[in-house]
Amino acid sequence: MASAVRAEEEPISRKAPYIAGDAEVEIQLDHTLRSDEPGNRVTQAELTAELDFALWLTGALSVQADLAFDSVTDAEPGEDRYFDDNGLYVEQLYVRYATDRVSLAAGKIAPAFGVAHDKAAGIYGSDFASDYEIDERIGVTGSLMFDTPASGRLTITGSTFFADTTFLSSSAFTERPRLRRRDGGVSNTGDFSSYALAVTGERFTEDLDLRFRGSASFQAAGRTENHDEIGLAFALDGTIAITEDIDYEWLAEIAHLQHYQGGDDDLLFLTAGGELKVRNWRFAPVLTLRKMTRVSQTDVLATLSAGYEFENNIGISSAYRFMREEGMASHTIGLKVRYAYEF
Repeated sequence: MASAVRAEEEPISRKAPYIAGDAEVEIQLDHTLRSDEPGNRVTQAELTAELDFALWLTGALSVQADLAFDSVTDAEPGEDRYFDDNGLYVEQLYVRYATDRVSLAAGKIAPAFGVAHDKAAGIYGSDFASDYEIDERIGVTGSLMFDTPASGRLTITGSTFFADTTFLSSSAFTERPRLRRRDGGVSNTGDFSSYALAVTGERFTEDLDLRFRGSASFQAAGRTENHDEIGLAFALDGTIAITEDIDYEWLAEIAHLQHYQGGDDDLLFLTAGGELKVRNWRFAPVLTLRKMTRVSQTDVLATLSAGYEFENNIGISSAYRFMREEGMASHTIGLKVRYAYEF
């Protein structure tokens, strides 16, 4: 769940020490109308919540935390679920030092790789892109920010990390088993042998609202994998102002994962879409193709969301999703109610 406002962005009007952040609560209902696999014709209702906050010790030094409350178990085939197996866990927890030009953080982090898993709009827009999100890692990450006359503002971010196998990988209320080295998984190595590098550009001209991110990752094989995973991704996104009350935020990303999750297959992801904002109305079409090279198979995700944002930070949206995975097609409709609060 993407945060409405990042806690790490310090409000200039406040004087340290203080706490700032945002909270978001969502209730989502999904119903699969039709599927080639009868076991996928299910109804699910889920409550999710996220709290992102920062304790600012000085104007540059802070402790950042992202807490999540959602379902921590997978549904059985054909199982209808209604607010089941929710657990509370720590997504990120780190100490950060930041100035206008440099930032450095250490702890439980989410290394920067790709953007569609966070920025793809709508209820289902990031369903495929979340496959290559890197999160819940123990590591160190740093950024350098600088302005250039030719290319606007550039941010270079580097991270080194390994999968979290501490008590923070578990959860409260409903147990999410603590990750162990023996469980395997890429970057589950217990040492800093995995890396990510991202270059982000923005503010090219005053008239062109355009951003890019190029990123690369290397995740070393764990005990159960045959290969290291190597990832490359490139994204463009921006905003087109159509009228004073209408604009379109668009996104396009390509990502390639060699030896995905340490296996023998390579995956290619192509995501394109955006969100049309008409005053308080939101309309979000997204299309993602996921190609598996070894078996020459292409999965498809096509979704359209429509919603309304009220002035009191409540939003309501509905969506339709067509998904084809491993040759099986399904049609799903969804409804989401969201409340966000900043402090």
